[in-house]
Formats: sequence, C-alpha cells, structure tokens
Amino acid sequence: MELYEQTEDVQTRIEIVESYYKFQQLPSRQKTYFKKVCNGEGNSKLRMVLIKMLSHFRTPGMEDQIDALWDFGAYPEAIFVICYSGGRAVKEAWWARVLEKMYSLRGQPFWDACNIFSTLKDYPEIHARLLKDQLYRTDLDQNDKNFLFTCLSKLNGREKVVDYFLNYLTDEKNHERTEYSTLIHAIWVTKDIEDLRLKQVWVSLLDKFRTTQDAKDDYAGSQLRLKSLINPNEYCCAGARRPFGVICSNLMGCLDHFGLDYRGAWKLLMDNEQWTRWKQEHGFVL
Repeated sequence: MELYEQTEDVQTRIEIVESYYKFQQLPSRQKTYFKKVCNGEGNSKLRMVLIKMLSHFRTPGMEDQIDALWDFGAYPEAIFVICYSGGRAVKEAWWARVLEKMYSLRGQPFWDACNIFSTLKDYPEIHARLLKDQLYRTDLDQNDKNFLFTCLSKLNGREKVVDYFLNYLTDEKNHERTEYSTLIHAIWVTKDIEDLRLKQVWVSLLDKFRTTQDAKDDYAGSQLRLKSLINPNEYCCAGARRPFGVICSNLMGCLDHFGLDYRGAWKLLMDNEQWTRWKQEHGFVL
C-alpha cells in the first residue's frame, strides 16, 4: 500500500496492483484500502484494474461493479461476484449472460457458473437442457464434470439429457477406479428419472460392481450392529465408503433399495439367488 501511495503515475499504480496476483490471498486490510481507493479513482483504466483485482480476491460488496467487469471482459471475476456477492435478484438478472460465456470457462469460474444455476434451480426458466451443450465439451477435466453433474442433478427437466447419461454410464472407460467419483455424480443426475432404459443400466452396473472386493467389504459393514453416537439406545450400521461399494450403494438408492431398508438391500444384492430372483420378478432377466 505504501508503494501505491508514494506514486501518482497511473501505469506504475497499475503494475503495483497487478503484482498482488502473485499472492494466494489478499489480507482484509488491503481489501478495505483498495476498495476505498477504487471508489474514488477517476482514471477508468486504473479503476478497472482495481475492480478486477478486488473481485479476484473475493472482496465482499462488489455487486455494483458487475457491469464494469463484464464490459471489460473480466468474466471470471464478474461471475464470482454474481455467484457469491449477488443475491437471487442479481443471479436472475445475469444467468442468461453467464450461460453465453460458459463455453469459455474452466476451473473455478466454471464451478461458480454451475453454482449460479444450482441456486436458481426452482426458477421457471432454469432447466437441465440449458446446460446440455456443456456435457459434450472435451476440454473439461474431472472436477469440472463433477460440478456440472452435481448442478444438473438439482435441475428440473433432467429427462432431456438422459441420452447423454445412458451413454456415459455404459462406457467402460468411466468404470475405472480413478473415475468413480464422476460416475457417482452421473448416477445422481439420473436418479428419479422414470425411464426403463435407465433402470436396465442401473441393474447392469450393479451386476458388474457387486462382485468387487469393495462391494463385499461394504456389504460386511452394512450388516454390522453398531451403537448410534446420536442415540445410545439405537443401533446403526457402517455406510459404504469404498469406491465401488459407494457406487453400488447409490445405484441401489436409484432403485429405492428394492423396497427394503439399507441392510436388507445389501443382503439381497449380495445373495446370488435373491438377486437373480429379484431381476426375474422385475423383468431384467429373460
């Protein structure tokens, strides 16, 4: 701050402000100082540099600067402000423009954009089909996909993207242990969608993953009788915690645990005779 105050040269001040990007965080004292400086700055170029830097470091109260950030092309910073500082009214006003820019976003800005749509999940104009094009991007990494899938799982109209997930869930490369978290997020998107094709896919995935050691170990945990930490007079079991066991647990949830409780569902799944009979009774075995 001292260096900034010691000069009145605009370019030098710009260089000082931009030098802050090398830090992971901006202390609250500096945020307060530069926000005050920004409000009184007459040079439009320097003011924009200050706004962008303050938004980058997630300074509260930047809602009034969204238009300036957007016009400047500082979309990640503008989307951050919309996501975290702007209330519902701000999100409703900006979601369409955020959608237009999503194709250029990755990482944290993309996650922030997804969070905006999740927040507006009950807004009449927000539905899963709006994000359909994002599903076919090839530049998104696993974390980006996880945020996108999580967002979609909260939106109405998920049946409009079901064809993508039918392909995703059946693609062998998505069944690797390294991909398990994204596979689970994909399963969440499809839960509660009434589609016989999906049910057939869920069952086929259970057929595959129920035989893994992860599933066998988590099945054993599901049959334990453990004292509840919340109510000492009640008992509980261990939930699934191994990758392929967690996949089985989520798939059983999609199938309403076969009409049983959690323990009973695991017991049915892991018993070859009971599992085959259930599939026959529900039309999954000819």
